[in-house]
Amino acid sequence: MSKEIAAEAFRQSQPELPEPPRMVLGKRPRKQPALTRLLAGAEEKERRRIARELHDTTAQDLFAIDLNLHRIERSCAQPQLQALFSETCDLLKRAQHDIRTMSFLLHPPPVDEGGLATALEAMVGELGNRSGLRTLFHSNLIGRLPELFETNLYRVVQEALINVQRHARATQAVVRCIRGGDFITIEVEDDGIGFDVDPQAALAGVGMRAMRERVNELDGVLTIDALDPGTLVRAIIPDPETSPLQ
Repeated sequence: MSKEIAAEAFRQSQPELPEPPRMVLGKRPRKQPALTRLLAGAEEKERRRIARELHDTTAQDLFAIDLNLHRIERSCAQPQLQALFSETCDLLKRAQHDIRTMSFLLHPPPVDEGGLATALEAMVGELGNRSGLRTLFHSNLIGRLPELFETNLYRVVQEALINVQRHARATQAVVRCIRGGDFITIEVEDDGIGFDVDPQAALAGVGMRAMRERVNELDGVLTIDALDPGTLVRAIIPDPETSPLQ
């Protein structure tokens, strides 16, 4: 028996491994551009409002609670309550930390004259500083993209990182922005607990629907793959330099 026949016989004798779970969240018919921009503007305004509320009100209230707890702790002479005070203060510090991180993610600095890659690198780095996540950023994108592309891709990464922060229980997040082969590919990968493989359940969240709509507006496709461990969110769009939007 030849080596080729033996190799083929061995291959056919092996059980087929199941494909890892994947969701493909596109394409859908695009909304009218004016309506899409209106919805995006309303979404951005609401994000700013919530971020401001978290920073100006909720964070300040938590700070006041922290001060009051320490005053009570100093005046309490019961040793058995010291452990409870310590645990409560730890929980409060964690809540303050999460509030600051979420406030930043809801309204990070906008894309400025530095372009998409510069803005993404700054957002990813600041998230690492605020959250304790190990964050990495890789990009070969040079120069500027049309404003619609920069804004939509920036918000897709923003929403994906919000999901990592809120749900993934990850220790690391990697963001990639790669240009090549007439396409631009954005990836957000984490090492967390994965996702619900039911597309309908996933799309129940406003954030996921917003990601899909932003990618659709650029004639792209959004996919979400289960890793072992973690999740990979990938948006692939035609490069506007070679495939301008119709």
